[in-house]
Amino acid sequence: NSPETTLFKKGKLLYGLFESKKSIAERKSAIIVEGYTDVIGLYQFGVGNSLATLGTATTQNHINKVFRISDQIIFCFDGDDAGKKAAEKAMKLCLPLVRKNKEAYFLILEDEDPDEFIRQHGHEQFEARLATAQSTDEFLIDICNKTSDITSVKGKANAIENALAMVNTIQDGIYKDLMIAKVASEYGSTSEKLEKEMKKLKDGTRNDAQRKKAAYLKNRPTLIGQAIRILLHKPELGKIIDLNNQFKYLDQGCTPKQKTGVSTLREIIKLIHTRDSIKPATIIEHF
Repeated sequence: NSPETTLFKKGKLLYGLFESKKSIAERKSAIIVEGYTDVIGLYQFGVGNSLATLGTATTQNHINKVFRISDQIIFCFDGDDAGKKAAEKAMKLCLPLVRKNKEAYFLILEDEDPDEFIRQHGHEQFEARLATAQSTDEFLIDICNKTSDITSVKGKANAIENALAMVNTIQDGIYKDLMIAKVASEYGSTSEKLEKEMKKLKDGTRNDAQRKKAAYLKNRPTLIGQAIRILLHKPELGKIIDLNNQFKYLDQGCTPKQKTGVSTLREIIKLIHTRDSIKPATIIEHF
């Protein structure tokens, strides 16, 4: 729970990574748990490839760091609401990063955390539970099924839409195609139909981005407008401007509206130069 520093970046560091590297490399698998006490408990019972985040949620930096030394990540979280939400968030972060040789699995321990489980049931039972972890596609569909009433047509449609929205974040390629096929099979549709829906989602996302960009460009203040704003916040900056030199040709090629802005800017700078010290209120009062 320490605050972050230049060296201590919670979104990039994982507890136990240095100590676990050898075991992770040997097993080609890393277990990510929620707390450092889980790492300590698992290590005491012979599980040496576990890691934990440091008082923060899992990030893409964490996942990329583990995938550099391991082909597989198993997220092993508590069965409470916080653990389930953490697992869902981790799964969504993994989707753009998983590929044919890098995979993520998810294990929710319903009534215990990993430390409690291994102390009560032992190493072998814990390893047996790890073997039952859901693959990314299974976990994704499980989440969609639990958040929608798939016994109804509308609920099934919602589940498909939620699944496609997540699958849409996967990089194009065989893995994504197989995920679409898995969703289609689960909900009684076809890959062709879902691919058309995916294209609509992509086009919609692209159009939204283009609309936002166009609105930003339309409403963005001109450079002259931005300069006036800066001087209203920090009038002292006007002291370093030489109107007869730096801004001599500023209004050339301007529209009548732009020339008004240039005239206002010049007037503000002239006003600033007439005072030893000046406040924003003085400029506002002048106009």
